[in-house]
Amino acid sequence: MKKLLLIMGVVLLHFNSLAQCANSNNIHSFTINGTNYELVRENQTWTQAAACAVARGGFLAHIESAAENTAIFNVLSSPAAGINLARTVANDGGGGSYVWLGGNDLRTEGTWVWNGTNSPFIGVNSEFWRGIFNARPIPGRYQNWGIDDRGSQAEPDNSQNQDALGIALTQWPVGFQFWLGTAGQWNDVDAGNRLYYLIEFPPCSETSSNIDETSCGTYTSPSGKEWRISDTYNDTIPNAAGCDSVITINLTIKPNSSSFQTVSACDSLESPDGEFWTESGIYNHTIPNAIGCDSIIIYEVKITKASDSNISESACGTYTSPSGKLWTVSGIYNDTIDNAVGCDSVITINLTILSETYNSVSESACNAYTSPSGKVWTTSGTYNDTIDNGAGCDSVITIDLRILSETYNSVSESVCNTFTSPSGKIWTTSGTYNDTIDNAAGCDSVITINLTILSSTRSVSNINSCSAFTSPSGKIWTTSGTYLDTVDNAAGCDSIMTFNLTIISVDNKVTKNKDTLIASSGGSYQWLDCENNFSVISGATNQRYIPNQDGEYAVEVTESGCMDTSECVSFVLSSVEGLNEEQIVIYPNPTSDVIQIMMENGQQIEGLSVYDVSGKKYEVSFTKSQNKYEVNLKDLPSGNYVLVIDSQGHQIRRQVQKL
Repeated sequence: MKKLLLIMGVVLLHFNSLAQCANSNNIHSFTINGTNYELVRENQTWTQAAACAVARGGFLAHIESAAENTAIFNVLSSPAAGINLARTVANDGGGGSYVWLGGNDLRTEGTWVWNGTNSPFIGVNSEFWRGIFNARPIPGRYQNWGIDDRGSQAEPDNSQNQDALGIALTQWPVGFQFWLGTAGQWNDVDAGNRLYYLIEFPPCSETSSNIDETSCGTYTSPSGKEWRISDTYNDTIPNAAGCDSVITINLTIKPNSSSFQTVSACDSLESPDGEFWTESGIYNHTIPNAIGCDSIIIYEVKITKASDSNISESACGTYTSPSGKLWTVSGIYNDTIDNAVGCDSVITINLTILSETYNSVSESACNAYTSPSGKVWTTSGTYNDTIDNGAGCDSVITIDLRILSETYNSVSESVCNTFTSPSGKIWTTSGTYNDTIDNAAGCDSVITINLTILSSTRSVSNINSCSAFTSPSGKIWTTSGTYLDTVDNAAGCDSIMTFNLTIISVDNKVTKNKDTLIASSGGSYQWLDCENNFSVISGATNQRYIPNQDGEYAVEVTESGCMDTSECVSFVLSSVEGLNEEQIVIYPNPTSDVIQIMMENGQQIEGLSVYDVSGKKYEVSFTKSQNKYEVNLKDLPSGNYVLVIDSQGHQIRRQVQKL
């Protein structure tokens, strides 16, 4: 037995050392062809990974065949492995993701061996490759170094003194169209990279032993099993090498014995060993039985003491004590009964005798009445009801009851937009509704309302008007603005109209500037002859008009569809004086191209304008030679024109004809 405990202690120490280098939550275990493996999803350097593999009883994995390589790669690539590719990247390995294997050339550059640490796996048989890429494997040994996209051996290349072997989970280099190796192939990378790693375990050797055990009642095996029957059992625990240690146990179970007794006593009870039990409870008494095991006697002890107690009681009319006595008057009484084990229990009772009460009320209700105790009555009459009074006794109530009735009515209503019911409800859609108000008796008056909701209408209009606008309801507006007007629509509800009104005011003022009548700016113009019954002056449709004779003139202005006529303006040609017109000679007249103007006595032409009969002004050029001026009219169309000559602050008008 001591030997077995020693073995268990060694195994537990071994397990503790394993827990220190790898967390069990980060280990994925699997078996290929009878060989056990552990994928450790923790980032370690190659040397750290190799040391942990040995501490766990194994070594960094060796791969000896293509079948083994494929099987291992398939497990590492499966979702069950739980590998996070971003957590196991070797930057010097083309940015690919790798898992450490046992291959390395740490001892001799270019000589690759399978081992997980410096001991005990270095030897001739562990050597599998010599040289860098394009070299040859050791005869009979398997290798799976990276092959590039041209089919040439690309690894190992000892770039940056790379000494450790990783099996690739991705193509490398990552993100390029060419490659030096693909997923599942090997690459030499720097041993200082911190990657996940794969541990391989050697085959186990089981151990076995036989022991004889005797126990009373039950036996717990080294692995924690519990047995209660004599027999030969096998138990398994790890041995010092971490393999199974099978123990054959020849077990003899000797029975314990037990019994159960229930006992009662007043105040106390003496136990079999002379103790006194003064409280109720479960007590155990153990003695040896005939075969040397325990004989356990279990006592359920009920201790009842003679007791004194005080209680206060109240009752209606009469009270029955615990022992059966009857009392009808308030007072203090003593009563005695037996307790559960026949001991006296003396009770002092402070007793209050309470009385019933009686009352009469008159009630009225609509349709039905619920009494204080919950009875429902639907007809008028005199009824008795009973409830508890303030003392908890019967309160008998005589109720003189009057049952009132509901009323019902139907009406039809038509309203605009919304309807408020007699009780204050608001409805906005047509339909049949029920409304409830109080009737004359104070009960429900249920009104069925057949409701028709009529609708108001709304419209918006943009209106242009001259001077003033009269709305549909008769309102008169004379200024621009937004106005509301309301009339009844076809349903008799409001028709609410919004008018965006623009009042167009036509400016019809006329001013005089020397020889020209000028209308204020507007839309279109028509000059009128006031002395000829406001007759239209043919062709006089410009803003400016130059009369060719004395008279009264007005202009008709049309703007935005509105028209207004100005007041008549007097125009007198003879009002232009100061020059000796006989000293101005114009020839030839009519003319086909130029006219000559002779100015005598040193008179000068300061300005010269040409207008047609409609008042349109034409730009012409003139030249001067001594007292004679030449005016070029060749670009003007044929017709009659007014020649306006400015000289010495005055104007002279002469008619000329262009052929």
